Amino acid sequence: GRIMLTLKPCDPNTNKTEFIKILQSGNSEPNLDATLKSLINIKHSNIASYQGLVKFTNGSFNNKQHLSLTGPLALMLEASLAKSALRDDLCILVDVDPNGKLSEPKNFWNLLANLRKANSGGRLIISDQSLDYMEQLLVFKESEFFTRWEVFSAAHIDQAIQAAIIEGNKELTQASEIFGKIQELAADQEVVQLAADHDIRDQLEKVTAMAPSHLSAKMLLLQGSGTRPTHLNKNTFRVELQPLIEEINSMLPEQANNIDVEKLISNYDPLQEKLDKLEPIVDRDEVELFQKIADLATDIKKLSSLTKRYERRNKSELSRKKVEKCLKDMQALGESLIERIMALDQTESENRAKSTKTEK
Repeated sequence: GRIMLTLKPCDPNTNKTEFIKILQSGNSEPNLDATLKSLINIKHSNIASYQGLVKFTNGSFNNKQHLSLTGPLALMLEASLAKSALRDDLCILVDVDPNGKLSEPKNFWNLLANLRKANSGGRLIISDQSLDYMEQLLVFKESEFFTRWEVFSAAHIDQAIQAAIIEGNKELTQASEIFGKIQELAADQEVVQLAADHDIRDQLEKVTAMAPSHLSAKMLLLQGSGTRPTHLNKNTFRVELQPLIEEINSMLPEQANNIDVEKLISNYDPLQEKLDKLEPIVDRDEVELFQKIADLATDIKKLSSLTKRYERRNKSELSRKKVEKCLKDMQALGESLIERIMALDQTESENRAKSTKTEK
């Protein structure tokens, strides 16, 4: 679905109390209103009083969608005030602060997953903070994502707006025209082969020279350079594996007499399939932790088998104790794995902070 924003003149009091109104929704976010109001006041202090009406073409909005609205609405406001039309194929995965600085949404990887599954494409704008995640798509051998989506990165809303509007600056427009021809070739050829072609790489170099924020061109150059990343970094390892651990833990009841064998069995194969897909790209620093997670998944079959045996043997005391021990061992392992996987988030945050200081 699409987000539609309409600005209408209003009295100053309405502008102050409800600057942004989300239609078809009973749970507008106060922080959203405050952030966007502050942004507009800083950048456009002399404009008349307006109220923004937000509508969703596919129905209503609720917080359970975990969709960050501040970034998209900020760009829509900027474009409206500048009387510049936004592109119809635009997708924006950013948060924005009152000063216009862009940042990565907390659930960026999950939001990106929806675009990875989609058959359609367009122009995607992300924050500079998300560059590591985008590189990880090459680890998953999804280089075609960068021809389906023309991706731009930005640090500030003023930079993002140039990529978001139909008529951006001259250099960006020319760069996009060159890249468009490469996208046409990608419709009939393997992107991996295109990225290694010397003539194509020359064109990609031109694109990045004219538009340094053109992330698709940079990623294709990296893909064909022979130095693309081949293993998960710590942060991607965490966001991929933490949901799997949590899923397993959620299947484990507090008491052995409440074990749902059918649920365990039906969930095992999908879990194992995900783990099998990830195993070849796990970095050697995380192999030991990954193996523990794989062991926890394998224990699902063990717990199911022990529970069935307990039922077949007329619920003997010996069988019951084996089930209880297996369950307690899994619960303990699951809790410890969650602590370890979450600790990677702190490690990654520290590494990012050090990297930022080094760049400055």
